[in-house]
Amino acid sequence: HITIYDCFGRRSHTQQNPNANTDTHSSNITSWPMWPVWLFQWQSVLVMLGAMVGKFDGDFWVEGTAMYYVSSNTDEGVGIFNPDILFDRVLPSRILTWSALAVEVLAPFTIWFEKTRSVTLMVLLSIFIGMDVTMNMGTFEFYNILGWSFFLIHREESPPAPPNVSNIKGNNGSSPPSTIRNKVKKLVSTLQSVLGLMCFMLFFTSSFLLAFPTNALLGISPQWVQHRLSEPVVEFRDDVLDHLLPIVYNLELYQGEWTLFSGGFDGERQKLSVKAVMLDGTTMEWQSINWSKLPKWKRKRYYNHMNYFKHVADEGSEDEQYDLLGVIAESALGTMADDLSYLSLHTHTEYAPPPPEDLGWWDPLKQKDLIRTEKTHLYSISFDEGDREELRENFFDCTTCGKIWWDDLFESQYHHRRRPNRGASDSSQATDEL
Repeated sequence: HITIYDCFGRRSHTQQNPNANTDTHSSNITSWPMWPVWLFQWQSVLVMLGAMVGKFDGDFWVEGTAMYYVSSNTDEGVGIFNPDILFDRVLPSRILTWSALAVEVLAPFTIWFEKTRSVTLMVLLSIFIGMDVTMNMGTFEFYNILGWSFFLIHREESPPAPPNVSNIKGNNGSSPPSTIRNKVKKLVSTLQSVLGLMCFMLFFTSSFLLAFPTNALLGISPQWVQHRLSEPVVEFRDDVLDHLLPIVYNLELYQGEWTLFSGGFDGERQKLSVKAVMLDGTTMEWQSINWSKLPKWKRKRYYNHMNYFKHVADEGSEDEQYDLLGVIAESALGTMADDLSYLSLHTHTEYAPPPPEDLGWWDPLKQKDLIRTEKTHLYSISFDEGDREELRENFFDCTTCGKIWWDDLFESQYHHRRRPNRGASDSSQATDEL
């Protein structure tokens, strides 16, 4: 197979010691292109710069209250080690908030200087390990550790081999074959370098336009910058994204802007609920799990499920919503699914209220009561008598593949359900917490 290593600069140079026997004193030096390394480096820097810009686009991080909202988030904000002495006291919470902000401000710049690079990498490593222990963000921290580790790769310039005077001119005054080969190799090497630089600029520009919070950057800029640059910058970005976004969407690579708990993040998290109505009028409801009540290691294990619940309500996710309803109908209802009449999916958000005012430096922060919004309808399916059999057959067939992972999650939770009395005339309600 052919890799970037093969296409852009894989070459072996033989350097000989002119003062030694060429048969016994030779060494091969294999080199590779640097532009993929630069790409990893710059993407890591852009991710942190985007997070830094996002944090200044609001007041919570500057005021020192951001860590209160992050730790109040019962999805990403709950890890395997969350001591109250750090997250439920005013002074430690503010120190954590301002320290994280300081690292994101300084690290993208200090990483480029050799004298400060080692210290910067050690600080970043401790930050990412701390995030992995105290939060629930999947593999985000490890991807960052991998990306920043590319700054450990240095470009070493090897001294050029001394020219062989005997090969400068041939017998007839023309360039010998070895000199021609060297010129061809040099031309190929130059073309590889140019092509590698073009690839770097293409990927770098695409990453910047797709993921960097341009609007937030313009929003925190001085007024004269906003007045002069806002319109042309936004117009240029939108023109490029009109051509770039369809490609990224088709490749399923779009991730949104890199802001990571921006300055306006209030700890909001999204919860799903499902309502099932049976033919006899019985109504049952389920709600997505409360992640803070799970055993600590299971929070890590089921991160992808949590992320799925968070994004299944996104615009354009109707197919995923349909599949989710089918999985619940098969897994949660079991044989009772034969009597299903109506199934609907809803969402609501929960977030922490603002922290109390006039707190002392060691007063507790966390609030017991969360603010909940009204439920919003996402998707529903009605099994009417006319097309009931056909609809049921198509509905369950399309969700068989999802039943496996949902059953794993469903069985792993500590749930109980009051079975409705099938013979009763009045409706009863049962609630599951998945």
